[in-house]
Amino acid sequence: MMTPGLVLGQVYNVRAYGAFGNGLTDDTAAFTAAFAAAGANVGVVYVPDGHYVISGPLASNAPLSLIGESANAILIRTNFTGVLVNLAGPGSYVHGLTINGNGLNIASIFAEVEISGTNSVIDTVQVVATLHIGIAVAGDHCEVRGCNVTGLGTAPVLQQGYGIWACADNTGIVVADNTVSGTGIDGIGISGIGFRVTGNNVSNCHCFTGEGGGQIVVYNDGGVTRDGLVESNVVGRGNAPVAGGLELNGSDISVIANVVSNQQYFGMVVDSGNGWNFSGNTVRNSGQAVPGSQYAWQCAALALPAGSTGFSVTGNRFVDDQTTPTQTCGVYIWPGASDQYLITGNMVIGNTLMAIADYGTGYNKLITNNLGA
Repeated sequence: MMTPGLVLGQVYNVRAYGAFGNGLTDDTAAFTAAFAAAGANVGVVYVPDGHYVISGPLASNAPLSLIGESANAILIRTNFTGVLVNLAGPGSYVHGLTINGNGLNIASIFAEVEISGTNSVIDTVQVVATLHIGIAVAGDHCEVRGCNVTGLGTAPVLQQGYGIWACADNTGIVVADNTVSGTGIDGIGISGIGFRVTGNNVSNCHCFTGEGGGQIVVYNDGGVTRDGLVESNVVGRGNAPVAGGLELNGSDISVIANVVSNQQYFGMVVDSGNGWNFSGNTVRNSGQAVPGSQYAWQCAALALPAGSTGFSVTGNRFVDDQTTPTQTCGVYIWPGASDQYLITGNMVIGNTLMAIADYGTGYNKLITNNLGA
């Protein structure tokens, strides 16, 4: 039975169009017909519980909703290249079903489900056994909420990819309250203006061991990433020896109240940009893959780039409480012309080399009242 309040238009049940949902019969044609009918009427494609074999892309350029009865409404990819579910209409909605990537080796640029229409939403969707991109977002003011993306947890090919990918430089993307694990590279990747990445739980990503980076990554390839928020995420240990927790680019971005623990490499690192605000974060026990490192930046709780300006680091906990510590330092600022920054009120204890390594050559800075420094 469809959940009350989710009926957004006329309902088109895939069973009425000939879908079997028995895990054996190819149901692609039935879904395609239901998509066409719903797209013509801003309707709802309803998927009762069952196992639906899908052998080709399901797409709509018109607004529609795709709603599963429960997580037991499962779409199973067979061996085809392309996005499995691709909704490009504004205001599209995907809710309450499971998409099974079946561990198939498709081209890395494709996702299991993608929304690209403005103001579209994916919520309470499970994506399992994805080898490449679980959920992709390429529209302004779109949201991904309450989803669960699970990769294979191994790395058979270089292309193995991402959990949630929102890197088309859009405006106002929200990625909130999702769980991502076992992906080949990033758990969550995002870019653009005014984004929010909040309340997510990410762990055991970067299973492709030759790929560095972070489990949550803010990109700035187009040079437009700014005014973002990374808040209240929990980032557990990753798999690649050269990967860390949060890898960050862009400007005027706040990183608040995240918990990052037991990373193989760094806890949080800024590659580029200015105007960062780090407050209320806890970073513990970084550097698991490089115990005894003599490179402070390599296994730091927070590393900042040379030449960065206008940032603040306040009220954070950068600690190593292991019997044999591996986190080299709390804050590391690369040698260079960094200036106009504040580092105060942090707890910086138990690190193996130093509490705060400040190699910025600017004069307009204040480093004070840090416990352990």
